[in-house]
Amino acid sequence: MVAPALLDIAVFLEGLTIMDAAVRGQVETLLESFARTRSYIPTGAERICEPLDLPNPLQQIAWLCERSDLVWEAWADQAGVRFLAGELVDAGAPWLTHPKVRIFFFDFDGRPTARGIWTQTPDGGWALRNTERDDR
Repeated sequence: MVAPALLDIAVFLEGLTIMDAAVRGQVETLLESFARTRSYIPTGAERICEPLDLPNPLQQIAWLCERSDLVWEAWADQAGVRFLAGELVDAGAPWLTHPKVRIFFFDFDGRPTARGIWTQTPDGGWALRNTERDDR
């Protein structure tokens, strides 16, 4: 059973999303494409759509994403949860011919492990443009 306080927080945060729904949908599609193309999603993993279905540390990250311009995607299997957050980079820039997404990677405990800017290539693949490790 979920604590009532967590449900109250979820309801409160639900209305605070800043990102336009169309842009959010585009980022969701790009994160899904990235995860499948780069084999980030384990075979047989199930997509998690609700923050309350995540482990507690990742719930907090998901709620922070929903309050900002970040989109989160997660998948679970017997080994645990794969969790990504992302945002468009240079959205609408006239020189941008293919989408660029800044992707944040988190471990099972909600700690950031890496981040990078990835560009979707013309053939549907993904090329890493910039990366940083987060060794906190």
